[in-house]
Amino acid sequence: MFGAYSSDPWILTDGANLSYWQTQSLIANTSVADTGGAGPGFSRVQLVFDRTTPALTREDVAVASFSWAQAAAGVCTKLSDADKSSIDTALNSWWTAVKPLVHSGISLREYRWYDYQPIDPRPGPVVRVTANGAAGTAGTGRVPDQLAVSQTFKSASRKHWGRWYLPGIAQNALESTYGRITSGTVTSLQASTRTLLQNVGATGYVCPVIASIQYHGVMGLRELQTDNIWDVIRSRRAKQPTQRVTNSS
Repeated sequence: MFGAYSSDPWILTDGANLSYWQTQSLIANTSVADTGGAGPGFSRVQLVFDRTTPALTREDVAVASFSWAQAAAGVCTKLSDADKSSIDTALNSWWTAVKPLVHSGISLREYRWYDYQPIDPRPGPVVRVTANGAAGTAGTGRVPDQLAVSQTFKSASRKHWGRWYLPGIAQNALESTYGRITSGTVTSLQASTRTLLQNVGATGYVCPVIASIQYHGVMGLRELQTDNIWDVIRSRRAKQPTQRVTNSS
């Protein structure tokens, strides 16, 4: 498990959803607890990526996210501003390690923080924005924008694993024989994100989490996984062609 709260898998929820989690298929030794009161909360940081495009075109930003909570026995809350500041610093270090995998046409614009306390499908306004602005440093060409390397966040419940998708990977991450992701890319990203999760969760009560909005559950992140299969994120596909050829006969 990542984070100092418990070495065993855990889920924190509210009274209304306690029975749902108790009847799920869970990893052995998983603890399920009711936090009482307003129920559990957490904070989510969005990583906002800009991407360069051909002249006279523009594309939407690419967004990925991590979730974190202050978790202890019977307590699960959003982060303080000091906690968020510390994670911003850790994310800067993470990006320094990761950006050699990312094409120079992609830049990490900023971190945007949202609080979910209590858990609701609409988190409300952004509560903190921290600029980064550093571009990827790989200059070997860029894979199509809809391709991404994914990392899976495994929780105690298989139905509620999380995942995020790193955009803008450089072409040298494409393994030439079978079209998979190169071993060096997979191991580098795995090591960098593992270090991020370990460093943030090493002290205090801040834990990386997977959150279920629908069932008001906050789950400890028990395992990080990166594999060598490309994921396709259709929403990131380029939408403005710079060339179009048609024929009628």
